Amino acid sequence: MTPHPLGSLAIIGGGIIGLSIARRAAQAGWSVRVHRTGEHGASWVAAGMLAPHSEGWPGEERLLRLGLESLRLWHESGFLDELPPQVITARESLVVAVDRADVADLRTVADWLSGQG
Repeated sequence: MTPHPLGSLAIIGGGIIGLSIARRAAQAGWSVRVHRTGEHGASWVAAGMLAPHSEGWPGEERLLRLGLESLRLWHESGFLDELPPQVITARESLVVAVDRADVADLRTVADWLSGQG
């Protein structure tokens, strides 16, 4: 085995995020090993979705900024350009309210986001 100049990296989790990290690290010259269980992970829930506008809540400003920066990097890093055409990515999303409580939550988040700039 040829040694890699950057060293060895262990990735815990073989879902969408873990495999994306492993792929990028291997491209950068790391020797990568992915550790995963035989059970289903969390990728089926949201598939590594980055949706800071719909996942944030008042008081989570730092998390919103982190999510927005992650979304920016996702689109500007060239990572998407390297994926095969069979991989589908979304650029927009729709949040739906199914009852009055959801409507109230969406209004709360919309007001909060308006204040964030």
